[in-house]
Amino acid sequence: MDHRHVVDCIVVQRLRIGTLFKLNLIGNALFHVPLSTLLGLGSMAGIVDSPLLINNQPVTGFAALLVAIGAGIALTLTFTLIGSVGMFVGLLICSVFRPLRVGFLPLAEEQEQPVPPAAVGAP
Repeated sequence: MDHRHVVDCIVVQRLRIGTLFKLNLIGNALFHVPLSTLLGLGSMAGIVDSPLLINNQPVTGFAALLVAIGAGIALTLTFTLIGSVGMFVGLLICSVFRPLRVGFLPLAEEQEQPVPPAAVGAP
C-alpha cells in the first residue's frame, strides 16, 4: 500500500532560526547557484549581451565563470540571511496569537512500523 500522499500535521509554537536558515539556504542555493553558473558559462562563451563587470572592467573567459559562481554564492548567503531573519521575526509575532500547523510527509520506514508504546518508568 502506497502511503506517500498521506500528509501528517504537527502543531508547533515556533520554529528555530536554524531550521529556517537551512530551509532558506537549500531553496536559495538551488536557485541562485545554477542560474549564476549558467550566466557565467554564457558570459564565458560570449553569448550574453552584457559581460560581467568588476570595477567597470569586463570579465571574460574562465574568470567570468568563477566570478559568476562567486556572485551566486554571495547572493545565496545574503538572501538566506535576510530571509531567515525576516521569517523568524514574522513567525515569532504570529506565534503570539496562535500556534503554527506544519504539514509533512513522513518517511516510508516510519509509516510501516508502528510506534512502540512508551515504557513505564523510562527516563
